[in-house]
Amino acid sequence: MACNRDKILTVTDPDIINPSNLGSAEAAEALRVGALSRVSDVTGGLQGSGSLNEGIFHFSGVVADEWRSTDTFVQRDEADSRSITDANTAMTLEARGLHRTRIAAIQAIPVLKQFKPNNVSDVGQMYWVRGWAEMTLAENFCNGMPISSLDASNNIVYGDPQTNVQIYTRAIATFDTALQNAPAGDARADTVKWLVAIEKARVQLDLGDVTGAGTTISAVAVPDNFKFTMFYTQALGDNQIWALNNSAGRWMPGNNEGIVGLNFFSANDPRVPMCIGGSAACKTFDANQTRTTSFDNNFGPGTFLVQLNWPTREADISIATGTEARLIEAEVALRTGDIATWLAKLNQLRANFPTFKQVGDSAGQRLPAGLCRRCAACARRSGNPGGSRRSAFP
Repeated sequence: MACNRDKILTVTDPDIINPSNLGSAEAAEALRVGALSRVSDVTGGLQGSGSLNEGIFHFSGVVADEWRSTDTFVQRDEADSRSITDANTAMTLEARGLHRTRIAAIQAIPVLKQFKPNNVSDVGQMYWVRGWAEMTLAENFCNGMPISSLDASNNIVYGDPQTNVQIYTRAIATFDTALQNAPAGDARADTVKWLVAIEKARVQLDLGDVTGAGTTISAVAVPDNFKFTMFYTQALGDNQIWALNNSAGRWMPGNNEGIVGLNFFSANDPRVPMCIGGSAACKTFDANQTRTTSFDNNFGPGTFLVQLNWPTREADISIATGTEARLIEAEVALRTGDIATWLAKLNQLRANFPTFKQVGDSAGQRLPAGLCRRCAACARRSGNPGGSRRSAFP
């Protein structure tokens, strides 16, 4: 016979990677990329049928009234109404995703040190990922989050519940370690320094350390056009912000929604572009955008809004940007009474939007008065509901 009927029954399924398989530079690089993939999953979302893994950008945005639920899933409706129960599986998935991101970075660090010793800033990047996950846990969840770890044999060492202040403090220490692993001239050193400056200063603002945030963000000249971006392809998975609003209609951008009540749609601000579902304006960006109602028409009568920051399934998502750096500088200036610098920083950003003129010019389009600049620039893309709540200036 030309085939063996016994061997087919004893095929080894190589679905588990043993530690012995990680002893190479290629394996170390795979761990680094894997940790970044976790960042992508927990921000832009993880694709799946009926999945609640849309990512922290979605759920933080719905709490800050940047989004509203137009779905039948009670987990999404609970988040929208701020009546989240302990049994809400969506919140469990978000917390688990952030912890997986943190642990993936922790696991990559020693392997990178051993097998890619000349790429020091790769290690720095992983410390940044770890710090970003710690920061995001503290920003989005209540006090009492346990921070567990792994021992040398990869066994879980369960941690005690910590306050958000403790987790923020941990994140700052992690960012400092990232900076120590970004030597001048190394391949990713500048990127790591910019990422650390943005996120460490953000944590310091979360803690109310305005002076510290100013020192941190001014120590590194983050370029205006800097973007740390996650990419999406149809082969690997869709951008879930696009998928769950533009395509599936399970979420919709907020407009005068809830307590915050910002007019994200009616302000007609080009930094937060939107269209009415199925309209010619929507089809200009995506010819296949035909949805005119929410999922199962759960939203009922009314205008179904579609976001255009990410108009296609493969649109990139920026995790950290130079815009954030300028806004942090502006917030520090405002809080310390330096109105001239605050206005200069905002006008510096306005110069990047060619349809806008600086404040005081008589020509050109002006920013809508009702939409705060920080909220417009970071809407739906920072995973920081606290940032929207802090924004007290127009």
